[in-house]
Amino acid sequence: MNKILRASAAYRWIACPGSPYLEQDLPDSSSEAAQEGTRAHSWSEKILKDPAKIEYILDDCKREENKISGNGSEMIIHVRAYIEHIGDNYFTTMRETRSKNLTFIERKVAINKHIGGTLDYALITKWLNTEIHASLRDLKYGKGGVAAKENWQQIIYALGIDKELKKKVTHYEIGIFQPRGRGKTVKTWSITGKELRTYKKPLIDAQNKCLSILNQDIEPYYNVGSHCFFCKARKHNKCLAYIEIQQGKNREEIENLLD
Repeated sequence: MNKILRASAAYRWIACPGSPYLEQDLPDSSSEAAQEGTRAHSWSEKILKDPAKIEYILDDCKREENKISGNGSEMIIHVRAYIEHIGDNYFTTMRETRSKNLTFIERKVAINKHIGGTLDYALITKWLNTEIHASLRDLKYGKGGVAAKENWQQIIYALGIDKELKKKVTHYEIGIFQPRGRGKTVKTWSITGKELRTYKKPLIDAQNKCLSILNQDIEPYYNVGSHCFFCKARKHNKCLAYIEIQQGKNREEIENLLD
């Protein structure tokens, strides 16, 4: 079976190659906030795939969300804003290009058999009959700030689009839509395809380190940092013991770093 390194956790396994090894045997758990984000994505996907039914779907969203969390009114505001942003981006691009387009909605993409994930939305267009542009959008429903620039999750999706199209995209615009986060609701990062493809080597290097540990070819090693916050193994004894020895910190100091 191929060992999949999830795009959504790339910031973690790039920084800490031992994290997939420890996480693989731990049960999945989902916080209330994560479940809320999953539902926001689900409602957005339904609308993007059948936009004519937006009001019916939003009514369903409000009713169901009120049953679950009591926050139906808030969710439909944010889902509608995301859909309107996608629409504005689409029509602005179409006016400028007047070309055929391809859209990906909740599309599974991968750069190889080990690294992949599901992108939220991408609009792919041809400019001047020569250049291929891709505009990616990712809905982040959480309240912690998420950057668009050098976002490893989105870089993987962009490289996955290259592979899916079997053509090299010439320009990417990576966008984060975060209605409840700190700072701007929409953050974007523009980069040429050539520049973006330079990120593939460090990804593959990190993948190879992770796989070597997963296959038990080398001893696991770990790094502590902000990437630990959502790691299932953040307080695993093996991780804590390794950092305790390597960094000369006592167990209490390390656990304080992870809180």
